[in-house]
Amino acid sequence: LSMLPSKEAILTKANYFFQHKHPIGNKNISTISKIKFKNVFFSYDKMPVLNNLSFEINQHDFIGIIGPSGCGKSTFIDLITGLLTPNTGEIQLNEYPIDTVDLSSYKSKIGVVSQDIVLFHDSIRENLTWGLQNVTDEDIYEGFAGD
Repeated sequence: LSMLPSKEAILTKANYFFQHKHPIGNKNISTISKIKFKNVFFSYDKMPVLNNLSFEINQHDFIGIIGPSGCGKSTFIDLITGLLTPNTGEIQLNEYPIDTVDLSSYKSKIGVVSQDIVLFHDSIRENLTWGLQNVTDEDIYEGFAGD
């Protein structure tokens, strides 16, 4: 019962993403050389969150995202990972518009560490592989060993 609020928060966010899911393209991403936002606007039900955001992140850049609660940090991450689409503007991956990219190939190259850690009352394996399909023990060990 103590995990119920976390579960409800996850299901609410998952439902929002399902209703606003990104179109899936067919361009595979083998490496990420550049992520670019061009005049990106995003709002939740007419409440603006990001306004005319433009920037470029090149391979090996290291960035931090800071700001007060509600300023758009999580929305920015949800856009950069392809969970949300901008209302207007364009997000590019390696010069390709994100809606032309096979997001599974892109998402296999990125990782996000959230400030809100949620662990399920289950095994470490199940927590590590939640939402993934057909994960073998070898996949998990390789993930810990790195490339």
